[in-house]
Amino acid sequence: MRDNNFNLLTFKVQLDKDITSLEKEILLKHDHYIRGDLSAFIARSTVPRKTYLNDSVPPRDFLHKYFQPGDIVMPNDKYLKYKGEVQIVRKQIKNDGRRNYFGKLPSSDCILLDFIKPWRAFKIIEVK
Repeated sequence: MRDNNFNLLTFKVQLDKDITSLEKEILLKHDHYIRGDLSAFIARSTVPRKTYLNDSVPPRDFLHKYFQPGDIVMPNDKYLKYKGEVQIVRKQIKNDGRRNYFGKLPSSDCILLDFIKPWRAFKIIEVK
């Protein structure tokens, strides 16, 4: 679903019940832009990692072996260089314990993954 701004992608996400208040703030209240060096596996919003550089993002358990396309994740304290980024999984990646799971795009919104382009602005809204 697109916002009134043609270039702004809006992703709806049902958030994981264990998400912390800091993670929720980073995810929902921060400006997000896809990095210019877009990966086939993840789309990264790196601005939050600079804003929250001194905040802790403790690891949380995620029981699945892999993250799937449409999953929204954030590198945690075990992945210091990338800690605090918001990442949208585009292709399956291994869960190595260095990312916290936020939630998943509804299957009807996964088509929006095709519209992710370098430097594109996006926002995430919570759905219940």
